[in-house]
Amino acid sequence: MTSSSSLTALQLWLLDAATRAGVERPAEPDPLGLEIEFDGQLARVLPHSDERRAVLEIEVRSLASMSESGLARLALQMLRLNHDARFEHDWIVILDDEDMLCVSTTIELGLTPPESLSDRLSDGLARARILATLSDELMGFAEGTPSSAPGASL
Repeated sequence: MTSSSSLTALQLWLLDAATRAGVERPAEPDPLGLEIEFDGQLARVLPHSDERRAVLEIEVRSLASMSESGLARLALQMLRLNHDARFEHDWIVILDDEDMLCVSTTIELGLTPPESLSDRLSDGLARARILATLSDELMGFAEGTPSSAPGASL
């Protein structure tokens, strides 16, 4: 077992979250964070460049099969969505290096109680599901074909 003095702030925070949730603590906490699958969606708790923070990220869907022009049109709509939602909540829409559409937020470890991790991830998962429905609709428009998927409009 690793001594607590050699663990990062994120590792200590995740160990505390596991203890409070009654989950078995890992012997060697991963310095790259935590990855959990919920109902087919992947959620991650990742280290931030500022050790006092962490990044929560939930995958929505891969966009790797979209054309470059369709991806660009969809990205424009996602930027508008981020703009519209910036005062409502702290989650943002991102497109990662592998063309995975995700929702993401940054938390302050010292200000975020470890026992709130489950609630924060549940909130992100709910937002990811809404974005999945919305992106179905927007992907049809981005590729030039109307979509019949129901969803929110911008």
